Amino acid sequence: MPTLKKNLTPALAILSIALITAIAYVSISGEASAQGAIQNPLGAGTTVMDVINRVIDFALRILTPLAVIMVLLAGLLYMTAGGSEEKVKKAHTALLWAIIGIAVVLVAKSVEIILRNIFGAP
Repeated sequence: MPTLKKNLTPALAILSIALITAIAYVSISGEASAQGAIQNPLGAGTTVMDVINRVIDFALRILTPLAVIMVLLAGLLYMTAGGSEEKVKKAHTALLWAIIGIAVVLVAKSVEIILRNIFGAP
């Protein structure tokens, strides 16, 4: 009997998820057919470039303070190294990765600006 219960539990979970998904789909498609089209959840007039811009701006808001904290942490590691080659190397690696992180974020924003200029988006 335990093996039946063990085999039946995942099947019931999958069936439940499929049923919930089907109900949600029918509900959405019923609303869409009543209104004529599915509404854009990001707002009217939202383009792909707007979505890319929102993602990059979100990343800038999160990663910029994180990069500053990492630079400060690397400085703290340098100060507390006490001449130990291993600790200095660890601090150097932390600083290097913090600078790489800052560069990646800045490149992402500049790529977004370049794409806007190429495609003529406002």
